[in-house]
This record gives sequence, structure tokens and C-alpha cells, in this order.
Amino acid sequence: MSAQAQPGEGSRGRALGREIAFLAACHLESRPRVDVEAAISGFWAEAPASESGGTFETLVSGDAVARSFATLLIGALLDTWDEVDAAVQQSSSRWRLARMDPVDRNALRIACLELRADAQTPVGVVASEAVRIASRYGSETSGKFVNGVVATMVGATRGATR
Repeated sequence: MSAQAQPGEGSRGRALGREIAFLAACHLESRPRVDVEAAISGFWAEAPASESGGTFETLVSGDAVARSFATLLIGALLDTWDEVDAAVQQSSSRWRLARMDPVDRNALRIACLELRADAQTPVGVVASEAVRIASRYGSETSGKFVNGVVATMVGATRGATR
């Protein structure tokens, strides 16, 4: 898996940051989550961001928005991993979290984080970005699956406050 850098401000930087956070979730889900700071710095410096071996730190070196947003999402996920997993599981009535494709599961984790913590991001953006990431990295059915679960999450998280 690799992310393509699209340096830019605002939404493009956030889109790249979101994608990097997704890749970090894929990378970190099988590692112990004891030291959040060490996990984040290790991901930035060591995880390969491309087939040529570049790191994520190099990938976002010119995009402060992407780096900042990715770090925020990765830290929030590491701090609340179990709660996020419980929310994703609750929104998926037919699939246990452990049985989900890792791409789908991690795209849902990032969407759940945004829905729970970032009320300024429009629901449509959260959903379309989760579907875009799942479609890019997952199977041909990943986008549809993620879209359905995110729709349920939206009702559970933001629908209750509107």
C-alpha cells in the first residue's frame, strides 16, 4: 500500500492526512498500543510509504496540513482504539470486526473517529472519503460495504445530535 502525495492546503491536505491515518491504522493494528508517542513517531519514520522505500515523513514533508491532520487522527485512534472498535462493531450488524477485511475495518475506524470527534467535517465528506479509501485499497465490494456501515454510524453519532 502506498499513498500518493498531493500537496496542498485545506481539503486536499486533509484528504491526504486521512489516507495516511488509514494506512497507519493498517500498519499499527497488529502492534501493541502501549506507547502512543513511540508508535506515532515510529510510523512516520519507519513505515514504507512507497514501493521505493520512502517514509511517510518524507511523503508529507511539504504538506503541514496533511501531517497535522494525520497525526491528530492517528493519536486519537491510538488513544480510543477500543471505543472506536466498539462503535464500528455496533454499526455493523452482519459482520464482526475481526471478520471484516482489514482495509474495510481501518477505513471504518478513521470514519468513526471523524464522525465522533470532528463535527466540522460534513457527514458527506466523511462518508465519501471513507468510500474512496476503501475502494482504492480494498476489494470491488469494499466501497459499498463501507458506505453502508458509515451510513449507520452517521445515524448513531451525528443523527442523535441533530
